[in-house]
Amino acid sequence: MPNGSSTPPTSSTRARGRQTVFDPALATDVCRLMGEDGLTLNQACATIRRLGRDVSAQSVRRWFLEDRKPEGSEDDPDVEGFAAQYARARVGLMDRWAEQVVEIPDESPPSEYNHARLRVDSRKWLLSKLRPDQYGDHLQLAGPGGGPLEIRATVYLPDNGRDRPAVVPSPSEEGRYRPIDPGAG
Repeated sequence: MPNGSSTPPTSSTRARGRQTVFDPALATDVCRLMGEDGLTLNQACATIRRLGRDVSAQSVRRWFLEDRKPEGSEDDPDVEGFAAQYARARVGLMDRWAEQVVEIPDESPPSEYNHARLRVDSRKWLLSKLRPDQYGDHLQLAGPGGGPLEIRATVYLPDNGRDRPAVVPSPSEEGRYRPIDPGAG
C-alpha cells in the first residue's frame, strides 16, 4: 500500500497520468481520423502520438462526457460542444466500416480468405449492435405508413347441413366451399 497505508488506493487517491488539456484542433484531428479514415479512437490517438502530439483515448472520452467547448466559448449556445463532433465522427467511423465490409473481401487474396472473413464478420456484428436502425438484421412487419399490420382471414368450410338457415347457400352453390358469413353469429 502506498505511504504505509493499510487501505487500498481508490480512484480519488490513485495516482493519475497527466491530463491532456482540451485542444479544439487536437479534438478535430481525432474526429477526422475516426470519421474519414475509419480509425478507432485508440488508433487515432496512437497516430497523433506518432506525430509528436500528446493525447490519450481516456482524455478524449472525458472531453466527450464533459462536452468540452473551446476556451472562452463555454457559455455560448451557438458554439458546438465536442460531444456533437465526436458523435458525428462515430457515425462516419461506422459508415467507413460498412464500406470495408465490401472492400476487404475484394482486396484479399484467396490465401487470406479466413482472415478477411473474420474482419468482415466482426465489422458486420459491431454495426448491427451499434446502429441497428441502419445495419441491424431485424425484420419489421408494418402496415401502410408504418402503422399496425392488419390481418384478415377468410375461413372456408364445407356445406355439411349444420349451418344456420340464414347462411344456406343458393342451390347453384350446393356442395361447394363457401365463406362463413361473419354477421351470422
